[in-house]
Amino acid sequence: MPVTRRKIITASAAAALVVGRPRAGSAANANGSYMNDMPARNELFVRLRGGARGQPGLWWFAGMLWGKRTLDGAKVLFAVEGCSFNTLVLDPDGSVRMNMIEAGFWLDPVSKQPADDWLNPMNGLKCAPVHFMGPQAIAFDPLGRAQRPPAVPAGTDFDGYITEPMTSGDLVWVGESLIVRGPARPNNSTDPLQGGLPVFTATSLDTYQATRGDLATRAELWTPASRSYQTLGSWYPWMRMGHESGGISFQMIGRKLRAVDELPAALRTLVDERHPGWLQKHSA
Repeated sequence: MPVTRRKIITASAAAALVVGRPRAGSAANANGSYMNDMPARNELFVRLRGGARGQPGLWWFAGMLWGKRTLDGAKVLFAVEGCSFNTLVLDPDGSVRMNMIEAGFWLDPVSKQPADDWLNPMNGLKCAPVHFMGPQAIAFDPLGRAQRPPAVPAGTDFDGYITEPMTSGDLVWVGESLIVRGPARPNNSTDPLQGGLPVFTATSLDTYQATRGDLATRAELWTPASRSYQTLGSWYPWMRMGHESGGISFQMIGRKLRAVDELPAALRTLVDERHPGWLQKHSA
């Protein structure tokens, strides 16, 4: 199966956050005081990303995918839109188990129609984009450190953690940072341009936002949240970039929804057409 953005990570912090190793104890805000009235880091992450009472948190996300050769300016390659179901469990010791499955589509930036055939503007070559769909399963220890998933290939460096929460006024943020670097997988295609550089990298930076007012409700209640997401990574093989240096970057936002009916109608129709029964299966 083709490599997708989530398969290599199988498992964020926005630029305004202080990114660093998680620490034990309460989360410090930008002024150095402590958010004693806020949930602890792992609990906050579970409440913002997941649903209530162990139900999946349904997310809509949309944005753009950029491509950049090392010495060139970045170019918008696709609009991106999709959705995911996120089930998170906070264990008694404070550790977190997370399972996510998503479906997303590369869209023409102007028409917003699925780009099933694509002319790569960086090299002028015809390509067949592989829309992404797949699971992610990852566990975090009580300090918020990601445990290496079994699916990460041997010889691949993997690091990840839930970021320290931050607050400003009524807003609260917590993120998930995942960093992967390893040997590129063998090119199984007869097209030599689908074989890339010998090293593959993927950096996933996801940030979740809520308000103090929404967090003041009981933990078993559904918590409204939004997100911002960035990725820095290697070219996808289907882009046919060969051994050119550079890579891709996501720029996406998202919102947690209460039900499938809140998904944009066009996206819901597209998911039902391409993956019949998928939405119903995971929302049940």
